[in-house]
Amino acid sequence: LSLELYYFCFIPGLARLLPFYFLNSKKNILKSTNSIIKNFPSFKIKIRELNYKSYLKLGFVTGIESLLLNFANRLDILMLSNLSLEPLKAIGIFVGANKFFLMTIPIATTIATSVAGKLHEKNSDQYKLNTIYFFEKKFPKYIFLSILISLSLLMASPLFEYLLGNEFEGVKEVSIALSLGYLPLSLSIWTNKQLKIFSSRQKSLEIFILIPLIGLLVNFILNYFFIHNLKLEALGAAIATTISYLIKAIFYLLLLSKYKSKFIKN
Repeated sequence: LSLELYYFCFIPGLARLLPFYFLNSKKNILKSTNSIIKNFPSFKIKIRELNYKSYLKLGFVTGIESLLLNFANRLDILMLSNLSLEPLKAIGIFVGANKFFLMTIPIATTIATSVAGKLHEKNSDQYKLNTIYFFEKKFPKYIFLSILISLSLLMASPLFEYLLGNEFEGVKEVSIALSLGYLPLSLSIWTNKQLKIFSSRQKSLEIFILIPLIGLLVNFILNYFFIHNLKLEALGAAIATTISYLIKAIFYLLLLSKYKSKFIKN
């Protein structure tokens, strides 16, 4: 847990700080090994102006979100091991299908980051207004790419089952259920990106932890219902995961709508 916190919390905070040194340095740091030391005073002044505590806090929240996402994946396996009639088979099928699904999550993150890559986080009203227009303009392209990836996963589901072999019969259905969750997951990533840039003075970041927690709770309840009550085994875990992604996307969209309407009114 400590290692997870270090990599997912501390490093994202630093990653938000260090670029300002390179972006605001007047000299090319590659010209001399002494340039970092020479420009360090201006770097410290710039960091104070940018309120480094907010950026470290944002990095910490990002890390907690990553931990909750990882824990949600472990929760599915844990519940299958305790509630499934054939735990090893169910876990194998779910992990086999989920392996391919998890490979596509960084794609959504990369696309969202690249689309918003030229934006720098500021607190000015004009900046926030530009952010609203920018994301609204790029939204159709992002949705198109997300739907394309989701359909690719859907159509590749029979191939996944073929590649994994007869021992993993049922992977196709689980993969189809998970592929339906890619679009709401992409929406969550997209709106989350906007909220972190757009939220006023970074004071409401705790709510970004509450939404993943709500998704985790929904996933837990639905896992119990689908696996224990309906005996859907690995498919039940996949359906529960997809619905939890949908619930999270709805909450993120509602929160973003609230921020936008409040800002426009003011």
